[in-house]
Amino acid sequence: MRNTDTSRVLVLGATGRTGSAVVKALEATPGQAVPVRASRSETTVEQWIKEGKEAARIDLDDPDTFPGALEGIDRVFLMTGYTSAMNHQTKTLVDAAEDAGVSFLVHLGVFSDKRSTDPHFAWHELVERYEVPPRCGER
Repeated sequence: MRNTDTSRVLVLGATGRTGSAVVKALEATPGQAVPVRASRSETTVEQWIKEGKEAARIDLDDPDTFPGALEGIDRVFLMTGYTSAMNHQTKTLVDAAEDAGVSFLVHLGVFSDKRSTDPHFAWHELVERYEVPPRCGER
């Protein structure tokens, strides 16, 4: 049975440099948060689980994988690829995280003047401006 007093953080990009650094930082503070490594590869997820690590399969191009990956998750570290698909991926994941009761989400983005004409920066600006609507009846 897992400790429900410790936040569980779903870390996207856990196989790369940035995501693995986030996992390492979380592991350096035992008892404060448990990293849940995320990957679209079932093989990678199975290997992590065999190693005794918490892991979940999520494919940002398949929103049907979101509920299972977000089950029992309190926080999310979100990063995506650098294409226009990130807009759809991020919006659908943020919506699913809100539906799952995730309390905190960090999106790896860029600093900009909010008027960028560079496509990469403009995509991040759109994502950063997305506001999760209040749940029905909440204001």
